[in-house]
Amino acid sequence: MNLNKLLFSALFCATSALAQFDNLMGPAYNPYGTLGAAPTIADLIAKPSDIYGHKFIYIAPIDYAGYSAFDLAGGSTFLGFDHSLTLGYAKSSWGLALNLALDKLWYSYDERYYVFEDREVFAGDNIGLNVSLDFKRFVIYAHTNWLTNEKYRGILGKESSTKNISLGVAGGSKLVWDVALNFTRTGTMEEFKRQVSDDVVYIYPVFDTLTSIGAQFNLGYKALQNDKAKFIVGLNNNFKWHFKERESMRLLLWRGEVEKDSDYALSLYICPNILGEVILTKHLLAFAGAEHTISFLDGKGYWEKYELRIRNLETTDSYFGLRYKGESWALEARLQKNVWQALDGKDPFINLGGFIYF
Repeated sequence: MNLNKLLFSALFCATSALAQFDNLMGPAYNPYGTLGAAPTIADLIAKPSDIYGHKFIYIAPIDYAGYSAFDLAGGSTFLGFDHSLTLGYAKSSWGLALNLALDKLWYSYDERYYVFEDREVFAGDNIGLNVSLDFKRFVIYAHTNWLTNEKYRGILGKESSTKNISLGVAGGSKLVWDVALNFTRTGTMEEFKRQVSDDVVYIYPVFDTLTSIGAQFNLGYKALQNDKAKFIVGLNNNFKWHFKERESMRLLLWRGEVEKDSDYALSLYICPNILGEVILTKHLLAFAGAEHTISFLDGKGYWEKYELRIRNLETTDSYFGLRYKGESWALEARLQKNVWQALDGKDPFINLGGFIYF
């Protein structure tokens, strides 16, 4: 009996040694989204039902970002600043998060300025909503987003914006999985001028629309773990069908004629990735990872040219970081690939931030 208790205590201590570092992590950790890793702030925003129960403050001066979570009205509230405002709320089985960054101008040519005839929307105007439902064994989540890519003024001028909707489900323990479907539409309208004569200028619009329908299937396998280290193998896959349309007006014998062109493409990105963690001291954790991307492209252009291309993206990317954890606080940093540049007075960090836990 004493031997069994001793073995149980040893196993519990081995498990808790790594578990103490499995608190919520910041942007420095797991930038490639390897499934099965410790949760990050980005995970809370993507699946806001995970906000429930968290109480923390996180500040990242290099990233100009700050996040917090606290109890409110029987649930948990999330407040984030990251070049935009994020507001979230979660109960035990559901959560939602609103991302808001507005850059709009309404104006009027009327002296009675309460009537607005026009408006301008600037690049970076962003509205997004994340919702998730937690069923314990799996989580269902949805995301919708509207982003302005280029400035436009009312109906005239140049306008470019992207709308995105996605729906997914994630689950698993040792083998973690995440499946999602998404729909993205980017529309661009630009006006061109054509001089017809000295007195006549013809203005005609050109509309470009890029529609993408995609499927995402990601896996993460917790391959190795002991009392000091763990190792995860991941595979992130993204398949998309792209359809691009162009509609323009051309001047022909003093009358307008609409021209339409279209092309399509199929793309597949396969991204194997790895993540490893090791406890260096009682309070210090080192983490590192790498990712490689292979892309497949199958498409037809405006001129009926058919292409099939398989390529490795130019480099395999990797990272290294450290996390020092105290009793109710932690510091995290992801280092530049060449940390010795600090000797030349350059910033050695890609990310640097700190937590206070409650």
